[in-house]
Amino acid sequence: MRKLSHSLYNRLYLQAEEAKLAGNKKLANFVFKSLGSFPSETGINESNLPELKEALKSSLLNACIDYADLNDKEDIDIVKLEEFCEEFSIKFLNSAKKFLKVE
Repeated sequence: MRKLSHSLYNRLYLQAEEAKLAGNKKLANFVFKSLGSFPSETGINESNLPELKEALKSSLLNACIDYADLNDKEDIDIVKLEEFCEEFSIKFLNSAKKFLKVE
């Protein structure tokens, strides 16, 4: 998996520290876990986008399967599930692009 640039890593780390100090330990722990150990020298670029899309789709598949199990589903159409996760990951990335004001 990719690593964050030093700048973004440091900013998110400091925000997580502030959240922790403000008593929002759940958010702080989530951000710390998401950040991982160390940032990279280069950060993410467009060539990493397909990898990010696949990682997101994989996470969505795992979450859907866990949710189905939690709700005692006995059967899942994996072809339709894959299509759903593909479409959802594209919608999510487009929404994230708008929210983060990324070109």
